[in-house]
Amino acid sequence: MGKEKVTKKNTVNSPVVYIGPNIPAKGLKTYRIYKNGIPEEFRGIFSSLFVSPEELNMARIAATAKGTAINAAYRKIANQDWSEK
Repeated sequence: MGKEKVTKKNTVNSPVVYIGPNIPAKGLKTYRIYKNGIPEEFRGIFSSLFVSPEELNMARIAATAKGTAINAAYRKIANQDWSEK
């Protein structure tokens, strides 16, 4: 299987799904749906882990594929490194 590219569809005012690890301290739960886009407090490093519902399956694959931006963001957040670098 090739590396599919997840494109960022309109994630400002349309529904998005969080595909990152659970982070109870921040109120993030895997596969939680946000109906009005990415919440302001999760923009930045977290934003790459919010995808449109149509892209959910492809993004889940990308999250487990080494070398993808989604995988790098997932690993970084799982290690509680929430810096923008």
